[in-house]
Amino acid sequence: MDISKKKKMDVLLKQLEISEEQLPYFANSYLKKLEIFKQSKTWHFHIYTNQILPCEVYQVFKHRLQTSFAQIATIELTIETANKACDEQVTLKYWQHFIQSFSQMSPAYKDMVQSQTPKVNGNNIMLTARNEAESKAVKKKDSRSHLKLFVCNQVYRFFSCN
Repeated sequence: MDISKKKKMDVLLKQLEISEEQLPYFANSYLKKLEIFKQSKTWHFHIYTNQILPCEVYQVFKHRLQTSFAQIATIELTIETANKACDEQVTLKYWQHFIQSFSQMSPAYKDMVQSQTPKVNGNNIMLTARNEAESKAVKKKDSRSHLKLFVCNQVYRFFSCN
């Protein structure tokens, strides 16, 4: 007898000891898929939720997922949502989380992104480059690495306004 995707999610939430205050964010959520890569010892959880999780809830969930399975595998997480609507404050919180956790960015660019609050315009998170040369360098690096952050259906891009 198979356990439903919803029951699997409920078991996972219980195992991760998600607090009563955070459980409502996972109402009607389910474990869509769990990919296990034996060679690389990686588990990739695919979770479905009705709405975008607040950044703090996402961080707690991901941290508990990683620490709970740390001795077994490296954990990757993909969350798909039914409602992709997201307000600017949630987007900016995810943006801050992203730039703090993204270690592959060069120090010069990291300083540029951390020192300003981006503007949200539709599906874009926009930053102001300090000069044209910086704008071109960041755009070139962005297109080479295909670095895109999808948060609340947002994609970041660098624009020059100077």
